[in-house]
Amino acid sequence: GSTIRKRKKNNKDTICMSTLKPLFVMSAGLFTIGTGAYLTMLANNVLKTPTPESQHIVPNKEYIQEAYNGKAPSYDREVRFQEWLYNITKYRKRLLSFAQGNVLEVAAGSSRNDYESLLKESQVNSVTLVDYAVNMLEEAEKKSKKAMHKLIQDTPHDTFTKTPYYFLQMDSHDLQFEDNVFDTVVSTFTLCSMEDPTKVIKEMLRVVKPGGRLLFLEHGRSHSSPLMNRFLDNTAEKRYEHWGCIYNRNMESYFAEMEGAIVEVIEHHHLGTCVMVVAQKGNIIPISETETTLPELAGAQKPLACFLDEEF
Repeated sequence: GSTIRKRKKNNKDTICMSTLKPLFVMSAGLFTIGTGAYLTMLANNVLKTPTPESQHIVPNKEYIQEAYNGKAPSYDREVRFQEWLYNITKYRKRLLSFAQGNVLEVAAGSSRNDYESLLKESQVNSVTLVDYAVNMLEEAEKKSKKAMHKLIQDTPHDTFTKTPYYFLQMDSHDLQFEDNVFDTVVSTFTLCSMEDPTKVIKEMLRVVKPGGRLLFLEHGRSHSSPLMNRFLDNTAEKRYEHWGCIYNRNMESYFAEMEGAIVEVIEHHHLGTCVMVVAQKGNIIPISETETTLPELAGAQKPLACFLDEEF
């Protein structure tokens, strides 16, 4: 009896192995083919000479706006894995550790920065998010409200009902705020999609208070790898068509042109293609001595949405 059972078990093991072996061979073959195709594509994009068009893409504001409005419902799903893979969440958190007071984020998109934790810890007093893609702002509002609901479950109720949180449809090239009103102005992966990055930076400098900070996390040309730059140049047109993003811009040149700001921190990641910059506006006034009320809008434009003294 035991001999028969052993034979049956051996037969099952043999059948199992005979079934798995072809699957393993097929999987290994597909992996090899896929890896070979990817490496071939990579080598081609590194070795070929970039075209002048791909090196100097001229952005179109309407195209970019339409692209992000169309991507809004799926945007977070599309970038979540990429940001996890490249550790972007960690860099975002480090960047926001410098934020204080009344915070403005330009071209905020779907709001992938965690301001709710900063509001909970009273590190910031208010958060104003602006973007000209209204669908992205609507996603930001939904996500931020959900995060705030979660936070108040273990937080005193009156902590947040007096905290302003604004979402405004606005062009970052022409911010509708008075001069010197925000303590911190943030830009994360924004300048790659702007028609005129220099003008956006000037607007950020205009609306931040003396002594306030500009916080940047951007991607662009590598400061250290010519091969990486060739890859970026050869794939820039496809990237722009899909994302409305020009990721082979020289971000270092824009920061070098900042007048009236002192760069306090600069860090490079991902072979020099990702850069974090913390800069402080001149004529320093301690942030603790600045006003803590939400700045008034310069124009008559009303917020797309806000929750202020709202029941959560």
